[in-house]
Amino acid sequence: MCIRDRASAALAGLAVPERQIVAVLAALDGAPTQPEHLAAVVRPDDAAPGLRRLVERGLIEQTPDNGYRLAGGVV
Repeated sequence: MCIRDRASAALAGLAVPERQIVAVLAALDGAPTQPEHLAAVVRPDDAAPGLRRLVERGLIEQTPDNGYRLAGGVV
C-alpha cells in the first residue's frame, strides 16, 4: 500500500473536526500546538473529544507540554 493509500485509509473514518485537527497538525510539520489553538480551528466543544479519539487511534500524540502533534509515521 502506498503512502497516499495509507493516509486515505487513516482519514476515511474520521469526523470532520478530527480531519480538521489532522490537517492543522500536518501543516505544522511536526511542531506541537496547544489544544486551545486547535479549538480555534474546530468548534471548541469538538476539540477535546476529537483530540482524545485521534490519540486513541494513534494518529496524534500528546507532547510533554500538553501540546499535540502528528504521531510518528503519520503523513
